[in-house]
Amino acid sequence: PMPLSASNDEMSSVEEVILLAQGIQTLPPDGISLKQHLIDIERNLIEQALSRTQGNVSQTAKLLQLQRTTLIEKINKYELRGVA
Repeated sequence: PMPLSASNDEMSSVEEVILLAQGIQTLPPDGISLKQHLIDIERNLIEQALSRTQGNVSQTAKLLQLQRTTLIEKINKYELRGVA
């Protein structure tokens, strides 16, 4: 939860990130790093899928429609080994 002392600027940037993460395309006034945003989305979806499958890589790969080897590369890239 957001601390009660958060400024409006902090709140709006948090809200913008949440909206962007939900796929609501509201580009912040200052712009955004598309590359970093896509990395964050990918990492988050892999974490969710791993959690849903209790860390089963084969099932996670199926959920995300990825080759198992591709998923393993991404797990290593994002250091998600212990996620389940």
